[in-house]
Amino acid sequence: MAALQNKRLNLLATLTLLAVLCLVVLCGCASTAIAVGEGEDSSSAGELTTALEENESNVRQREEYLGQLGRFEGLSAETELQILWDYTDYFHDLHEKPYGGEFLVNDILVFAYYGTYNGWIVVNIGFRDNVGSAPVSSTELIGGIGFSSFSRYLSVWKDGVLYWLQDAYCRHGVLTVDDLQNIKNILDNGRGGSR
Repeated sequence: MAALQNKRLNLLATLTLLAVLCLVVLCGCASTAIAVGEGEDSSSAGELTTALEENESNVRQREEYLGQLGRFEGLSAETELQILWDYTDYFHDLHEKPYGGEFLVNDILVFAYYGTYNGWIVVNIGFRDNVGSAPVSSTELIGGIGFSSFSRYLSVWKDGVLYWLQDAYCRHGVLTVDDLQNIKNILDNGRGGSR
């Protein structure tokens, strides 16, 4: 009996959502028709068409971007997106205009996932343009384990808080030596879900 009531509630919620979406679409179409039909000059219809085409392009780009998320076993698309948002906020707070200009969440990407340790997620994250890793120039010890100068900048994230790998271990104690060794093993073996 309870299952039947749940199905009815789910059906009702779905129908309500569809009705609201239809109403939004219809209202949007009505305002578009008004904007096209009531311009003082003929250029408003062309401007509206350009705006609609740009919006469709943005929607396509967003869908393509979201389709790239959630590819790492153990890291959901929702969590990955939240990490990207927090990383973007972190850099916007750190630099008013980092690297010479503003950037958006879809300008960055999680390149690899190195596991979750006591709820802290370790990822290689950076700007989409920097698909490869930086050349390894030196080794730095973190917890007695040698990491390349590049890999020490892996991001460690939990609930909106971001640290670099070194800070996560040395300053905040959120990673153990065993965690660091596991991350190093994944790095050395080329695992980590790199794209």
